Amino acid sequence: MKHIIKKMFYGITILIAFTYISIFIFSIPTGYKWEIKNGRIVYNYPVSMILKRSNSIFVSLLEFNIGENIKGKSLVELLYRASGKTALLLSASITIALIFGILKGIIDSNKGKKTNSSLKILTSILPISLPDVLIAAIMQGFAIWLNQKGIHIFKVAGSKTISHSFLPIIVLSILPAFYIARITALAVEDCFKKHYILAARGKGCSSHRILWNHVMRNAIRTIVEGLPNISSFIISNTLIVEYVFSYPGLTTALMNHITMRDARSSAIIIILIGFIYFALNGLFGLINMIIKRSYREEAV
Repeated sequence: MKHIIKKMFYGITILIAFTYISIFIFSIPTGYKWEIKNGRIVYNYPVSMILKRSNSIFVSLLEFNIGENIKGKSLVELLYRASGKTALLLSASITIALIFGILKGIIDSNKGKKTNSSLKILTSILPISLPDVLIAAIMQGFAIWLNQKGIHIFKVAGSKTISHSFLPIIVLSILPAFYIARITALAVEDCFKKHYILAARGKGCSSHRILWNHVMRNAIRTIVEGLPNISSFIISNTLIVEYVFSYPGLTTALMNHITMRDARSSAIIIILIGFIYFALNGLFGLINMIIKRSYREEAV
């Protein structure tokens, strides 16, 4: 219990610090400059005014006073729509990544055999090494080529229909899927080296039963332990994917408000993106903790 409270306190502290730093950065005026004159630092805008503005915005957020953007539109409604689109993108891509990644990892593993296919390993490692923007550009070019051939499976940009979301979801799921596939393959291979697998084979258990009842039951713990590592790059990939495909999520909202020079609204959107990252990381950590506890209870 103390460990959980400590982690929660650590996460909340980082989130508060991230929130204030974001507000402070966006509170700095566009033409802000400083220079050294006669050994003293001279500012063209008082730092105390920036701090005062930052404190005012920070307090208003603590009071849940989101307010409106500089165009007079409700930020609550705007963020509700944008965060809903981003949540759909994240949840769908993570689900696909888990299903595809685990299945591919099982296929890639040598399943206790001495030989292993270098091609299978390469197909998992190569996509992870590719830049996010390159993957998005390749998939977008592929979708355009299909549309030119009269195959209208994917819509290249926007989100008016469900088919507009297919391509961003697929692109966002690629890197996590291959990362999970590599973790799964290594975990499965490690489990096949254990003595209880030899014992199960000696009892005449089928390969299917050994894989699902013995190997995957133990490998799932290693897979879940690796999930928090995908939080950072799936959030960063979300920002890239939404921008490339003009997907009306939080990234599009952020870029629109930066273009409008709306510092307060931009800071709020950045904070919301940071909150999603911490929430996703916390969810993966919670799942990991629950699975570890269930293993400990079974051991007892």
